[in-house]
Amino acid sequence: MILIDFSNVALANVFALSREFSLAEDQKQFTKIFRHALLQTILSYKNKFSKVYGTDIVIAADGKGNWRKQEFPEYKASRAKARDQSGLNWDYVFAAMDTMKEEIRTLYPWPIIELPELEGDDVIAILVKRPAVASDAVTDFFAPAGDSGPAQRTLIISADGDMKQLHSKRVQQWSPMTRDFVSIKDGWTIYEKIAKGDSGDGVPNIYSDDDWFTKPQPSRAKAVSKKLISEVHQAITSGTVDKVFPADVARRIHRNINMVDMNHIPKRFHVPVLESLDKYELKGSKHLMMEHFMQLGASQLLARLDEF
Repeated sequence: MILIDFSNVALANVFALSREFSLAEDQKQFTKIFRHALLQTILSYKNKFSKVYGTDIVIAADGKGNWRKQEFPEYKASRAKARDQSGLNWDYVFAAMDTMKEEIRTLYPWPIIELPELEGDDVIAILVKRPAVASDAVTDFFAPAGDSGPAQRTLIISADGDMKQLHSKRVQQWSPMTRDFVSIKDGWTIYEKIAKGDSGDGVPNIYSDDDWFTKPQPSRAKAVSKKLISEVHQAITSGTVDKVFPADVARRIHRNINMVDMNHIPKRFHVPVLESLDKYELKGSKHLMMEHFMQLGASQLLARLDEF
């Protein structure tokens, strides 16, 4: 199975073709460029990886609302500022992404899973770690790290570092940014991410206040040592976080566990994701795609129709 992080792959295309997108005269032209780039990219993944990972492709998209932001309002709060500094027309970007999600639902032969409150990361994690039991029997959903997860080989298409915690002998990751497989440095564990936080998602380290990434910062954040990471690891696995650490640090450890450890995706989301895929009904067909591409004058995509 090939699991595609829609937002990650979409934005990789936007950044790679930023000059072309900047020349787009209107929304229609922007979407045309975006459609061509995204579909060509997905077909390239299918052609490159299907022999090893199979031809099943599932696209995971971000739903509206975000359960993490409900628990931690500062989650990804600094991204709007970064977008403003990028020089891209983000109204065009988001509109094009919405158009493509709708086209995938109605035209193309790939399930797209988009559920309220869930990020594409969450959908991928739940599918990767799905249990080998009926979905209505799911209670303690996640298995231990290592060789747990799907019996079939699975490839995650995403540059997101959060996906590293899903790696196993059967689960690999390909980055659309570097165009290479993602590897894990020796000694890396999820406990390092918990202790250090995640600047890309606006999650501070366990020494820093919740609003560290959104307030004017008078100084650098206090460094997190290997010794501290080891202590955090031991405290979490032994269930002694609240006994070992001062109250403010313990609270931040729990904050970061909930934000970055995919074993803590709320259980209420597990079954809806599994059922969304298991009961998904594809609506597209080659005939509908052919008519669509002809209407758009998308000759290059029309020429690749048999590859879909």
